[in-house]
Amino acid sequence: MVVVSSVPWTWPQISDAAGALGYSSDKRASELSRLAARSASPRDAPTAAAEAGAARLTLWRDTYGWCPFCHQVQLHLEEKGVEYQVRRAPLSMYRVGEIDPELVQDSPGGLVPTLRVLAAADSLGAGAECVEVGPSAWRVIRGAIDIADFIETSCAGPLLLCLPGIDLNLAKVYLSLAEVVEGHLMGMTKAAVAAALEPEKEGLQREAKEDVDLAVQESGGPFFFGAVFSVVDMAFAPWIDRAAAMLSFLRKVDVRCGGRFPGVQAWLAAMEARPAHRALRLDDETHVRIAASAWISTVGLVPRHVLRTPPPSWAVEDGDCDPLAAAEAAQCLAACHAGVVALALRRAPQCPPVLVDDLLRRAVGAAVGGQSLALGSETLDVADGTAAAAALIFVRSRIAVPRDMSERAARSLRGALEAVAETLVGKERVVGLLEEEFFAYCEKLEF
Repeated sequence: MVVVSSVPWTWPQISDAAGALGYSSDKRASELSRLAARSASPRDAPTAAAEAGAARLTLWRDTYGWCPFCHQVQLHLEEKGVEYQVRRAPLSMYRVGEIDPELVQDSPGGLVPTLRVLAAADSLGAGAECVEVGPSAWRVIRGAIDIADFIETSCAGPLLLCLPGIDLNLAKVYLSLAEVVEGHLMGMTKAAVAAALEPEKEGLQREAKEDVDLAVQESGGPFFFGAVFSVVDMAFAPWIDRAAAMLSFLRKVDVRCGGRFPGVQAWLAAMEARPAHRALRLDDETHVRIAASAWISTVGLVPRHVLRTPPPSWAVEDGDCDPLAAAEAAQCLAACHAGVVALALRRAPQCPPVLVDDLLRRAVGAAVGGQSLALGSETLDVADGTAAAAALIFVRSRIAVPRDMSERAARSLRGALEAVAETLVGKERVVGLLEEEFFAYCEKLEF
């Protein structure tokens, strides 16, 4: 028999405790809407569409925030400070069911990013691709490159390309290099896997990093054009993050803090200091899990012992306690606990739902209120304990940034779920469960 502690807090109690630590349910709601619609700043002249209650710009992007091209476009809109709203649609790799018919109107293939620009039909201009539905009309722009050109040339806000300190010819070279990096990302991943299998091939992955590192260092950093943040930095943002994550996971090369690539290290730190990028970026674990689900035939070649020893950035280190991060994680879980229980039961359908709910409350209750996970008087059947541990690790392995919460909150919740699972089956078995769930993102689930 496995022994569990006394009754944990209720979800309302957990929500209140998280609020007392500085992360209320209202703050959670505001952050969910923060990157779904942006109000015009004082410097923006109100458009007719905005005065009528509709944003002039509507960005179609992926549901979970995984698409690197959508990241570039939304980051550009945020840095410009223009008014816009977001409509979301699942990527084809995760789509269940039909494509949103409204997206098909704007992008017949269902591809994102796509930008809808509201305007009067007679103001769209000759040759502009437009959609007319009843009295409404809008221009449609597709693809990150064309959207970036529109944002930079047609939207109010700070210039991010044609400004002092930027050599336009060099900027074009860098933007072409970003496209090359994107185009060869699969090759980079294969090279990283090859490096994990055969250490002498590590240079294949390292060379791309060295090229970027040299470019940043020659500019004086921290950005590609020294102190000037530009469209070039936005173009590279998702790709350097992905490469850093794969090197960290497969070769245990710490690009962010290791000092091996000082230019890239300074650039990553400067980018993460920008609130818009920090809110939109994926953490390293999410990057690697997406790569694993997209390229399972490649990443699946990685030796099993590599999966059992993830890099330190994937977990909360001893003494690394962030009350606000724990509060955010608790508030996020409190807001959707019924759905999370349903998700957990996909992995362990034989497990009593009330038990899973109990254990989830223990995990976040301990994080925000100091509730002890110490053993108490209640007993639990070993089979139920084993199933519950598997359910918790499945949930832990499905947490994604920024889809579910911030990077710090995700690390806090992942650690809390592992801690509860360890009380049920022990640390060694939890390590085994983490290995088994490495490809958890591969499962398409509909609720």
